[in-house]
Amino acid sequence: MVTVEERESALKAKVNHLDEILRTAQMASYLYTRVRWSLSPSELPVDNGGIDDWHQKFIVLEGSSIYFYPRATDLSPEGAILFNEVVDVGPTTGQIHGDEESLTWFGFHITTCHGFHLECATMLKMQAELWVSLIQSAWMDQKGH
Repeated sequence: MVTVEERESALKAKVNHLDEILRTAQMASYLYTRVRWSLSPSELPVDNGGIDDWHQKFIVLEGSSIYFYPRATDLSPEGAILFNEVVDVGPTTGQIHGDEESLTWFGFHITTCHGFHLECATMLKMQAELWVSLIQSAWMDQKGH
């Protein structure tokens, strides 16, 4: 059984961690994400068009890395992308088809040399453009250009 003091201590640790992220990160926000793996030349393409596998994650751009957390209050990231492993970064858009209308989303993708492909999306074009600008700048800095 967890005591009140233990619970309070755990909550304080989460708040302190989030505070540190927000003070040191170049950018941090919730975005919808999905992950793909690039196919090797010997694999047949997979049609993912009918799969709705977008999940909201807390994305953090800090230094030469992007971290993704299930929730902003999580103490450890679910994963990370190091810019020295990135081979492609760029903007992307798409449509979400509802019952009566479709909405446009804006976002970006990042692909690593290991074939990891992260897509991030938001309904806010300006937010997506800011993310793309910051990521491309950090990536170019990492490459030494």
